[in-house]
Amino acid sequence: MNNILVISANQYDETYSCGGTLLKHKFNNDKINLLICAELKEGQTNFSDMEKLYSMYPFDSISSLGLQSEEIDKFKINSLKSKISKVINKIKPNIVYLPSRDNSYSIYDKIFEASYDCAKTFEYPFVKKIYMMETLKSIDSINVTIDDKFIPNVLVNIDDFIEKKIQIVKEFEKNTDNEKNIRATATLRGYTEGKNIESFILLKEI
Repeated sequence: MNNILVISANQYDETYSCGGTLLKHKFNNDKINLLICAELKEGQTNFSDMEKLYSMYPFDSISSLGLQSEEIDKFKINSLKSKISKVINKIKPNIVYLPSRDNSYSIYDKIFEASYDCAKTFEYPFVKKIYMMETLKSIDSINVTIDDKFIPNVLVNIDDFIEKKIQIVKEFEKNTDNEKNIRATATLRGYTEGKNIESFILLKEI
């Protein structure tokens, strides 16, 4: 049984980026844990009962840094690393999913750097795999250099879980176009084999 930690830069990124993969982990009796770095402001979601929403997976634990996006921009990397490190040490995951750096929002770079520094050091020997997730924002981002383009090396078949992923998204998302974006992305990544795919970059494996 694996112990999974997904680090979500913004609330709900975990569902957009790897909701199907998390559901698949849960189906395989793995533990799934969520760390939310930036919470949404009141009024940005049409679903206020987070416990009920996340019970649709369900997560084994949910942690939060208790910050909002503009606060993260003001934090130094070492301060974020200290906060994230406490959660990693508490959960002791063997697999960690990180937000993509291929994003026009600066907090993604900050959260990625702080999280990766935590998970890659000798102080956390229990971490065996680190993946970087693909986000909807990273798919069409125009403010990235060629070196930051998302080129996945791991593809996960979510055929059996994409409908449940869409169901979860509909609980909190006001923009109905995002269902089309999720389906289009899953189809794009899996078009050669006719499957629905979530894609990742494997950054570390021991």
